[in-house]
Amino acid sequence: EETTGSHSGSEPEPRTLNPEPSFVRFSTTRPETMLGDTAVAVHPNDTRYKHLIGKSVVIPIAGNREIPIIADGLLVDPELGTGCVKVTPAHDMNDYACGLRHKLPMINILNPDGTINEAGGKYAGLDRYKARDAVTADMEALGLFDGREDRLIPLKFSDRSKTPIEPYLSDQWFVRMTRTKTDTTESICAIPVTKVVKTASVESIPVSVQAIPVSVQAIPASVQS
Repeated sequence: EETTGSHSGSEPEPRTLNPEPSFVRFSTTRPETMLGDTAVAVHPNDTRYKHLIGKSVVIPIAGNREIPIIADGLLVDPELGTGCVKVTPAHDMNDYACGLRHKLPMINILNPDGTINEAGGKYAGLDRYKARDAVTADMEALGLFDGREDRLIPLKFSDRSKTPIEPYLSDQWFVRMTRTKTDTTESICAIPVTKVVKTASVESIPVSVQAIPVSVQAIPASVQS
């Protein structure tokens, strides 16, 4: 880290290197996502870290990739943990929103099968849980692991697979349900489908699925395209 010394007169202020490295501490339940971190966030009013806002840190297990320290009062609760939050926009919904606010890169580190992809460097190909252990071991070997503790956290599970849901950045598409005033599209597929269902022009088997095409219209406008 570079520090600026005081100097008077019109000459440029001298800059000296700090001989001792500085660190920011954070807690995480998914150490492997450090491979996709693109920032460290602190609260803008947290006096412990105000002097660090705008500076940068490196991620030692990700090729010493340099990422910024940013101020975000929406993401960070200064009373929680160390007051520093690692930001992984591609693998956390709150981090994704933070990434949009600060125009951060979004690095997806996962393959669809839950293994680490090429963005994970030497961890590529590992199952995410094995990568979690490997990253933790490497941080410990570097002397950058402070320890672990058990705590209760809200964790969502898939109803179908009964496994933890892993946030994952991917392309998605939605169907517009109505035509807008400026829409020049010849046809909107949902309109004729809804019409034939409502008029019983087609037979639905079983009858219980008949309401599905109609209920799709309830998709919030914010996610329509």
